[in-house]
Amino acid sequence: MTTKAYQTQATKNVYFNVTGDDVHFGVICPSKPRPIARILAEVEKHGMEIQAVEEPGEHVKSMLIIHARDAREGIAKVIPLKVQCRTAAEEMQSLLIDLDLTL
Repeated sequence: MTTKAYQTQATKNVYFNVTGDDVHFGVICPSKPRPIARILAEVEKHGMEIQAVEEPGEHVKSMLIIHARDAREGIAKVIPLKVQCRTAAEEMQSLLIDLDLTL
């Protein structure tokens, strides 16, 4: 029986877990304002399809949890999913820095 490796990587405000073709991102930022649409656009830009989005709390520091699935096809799959996720996480982190929303 083969098990899919569960890998976690992180930047200061963004973490992600990859298991097979599924990815879970966690984005920690102030609860207001939160650039949800721009964060989700970063995920989709890197070939992932959004499956679900959850906001577990409305505290000063809160987390946005995103479940995405690898939607890349053909030659795009040459780049490993965890590399795509790392790039997406770094770009989300840059977005939070640019908007002065890091904690």
